[in-house]
Amino acid sequence: MKKYIGICIGVFFSVSLAGQNVDIRPYIEKGNQLYDSVDYRSAATQYKHALLLDSTSFDTWFNFASALYNLDKFILASDAFEHAQRLQEDSVLKAEALYGKGNCYVQLADYAKAVDVYKKSLLYNPLDSAAVYNYAYAKVLLDAEREREKQENESQDDDSDDDEKKPSEYAVDIKKRADELVQQYKFTEADELMREAMKKDETVEQFFGGFVKKISEVALIVEKHKIQEENKE
Repeated sequence: MKKYIGICIGVFFSVSLAGQNVDIRPYIEKGNQLYDSVDYRSAATQYKHALLLDSTSFDTWFNFASALYNLDKFILASDAFEHAQRLQEDSVLKAEALYGKGNCYVQLADYAKAVDVYKKSLLYNPLDSAAVYNYAYAKVLLDAEREREKQENESQDDDSDDDEKKPSEYAVDIKKRADELVQQYKFTEADELMREAMKKDETVEQFFGGFVKKISEVALIVEKHKIQEENKE
């Protein structure tokens, strides 16, 4: 059920009806069928009907959020995942909903909130490798974003033409290419690119050393995850 950023999130196919006066199962079952056939818009409509009848179902909120996520309605999906996690006491399921909310924030490019939500998810389920992976990924993007902002501010404040205070054109170009690889989830390739560049140009390490360190951390996590998946097979 657990997927990574950029891929659809699964739905729950069981519905807890304890304490309900209205049977919402027909809507949930129909919604699940539509979701499974990749008709996310119609699935979301069915889940919404169920929520109008009973707004206390974790499964319904989670499935509604998943459908919205796959419709690229990330703000609405984030709110729905938040509703779901508030209704759940089970730590693993609560973490699942927070994981979905974190994915929404990444899609919205709000990396600070994504990091915070993934961290909360891992507090409930620290063994979730997908959440660890996405937390590390969001942390890299957040650090890169803050580094760019810092450099832009320093550039505006510095009226000097001293070239020693600036990265070389080569370093800037390599960093841009590494950023593109990160956006494609190619962390190992980005790490290798930056490390090779560091051997050729000292300004790469001088200005982007912190970025390289973060990329290396994520690349290590990715490789470990690949090994785990291969062992499972």
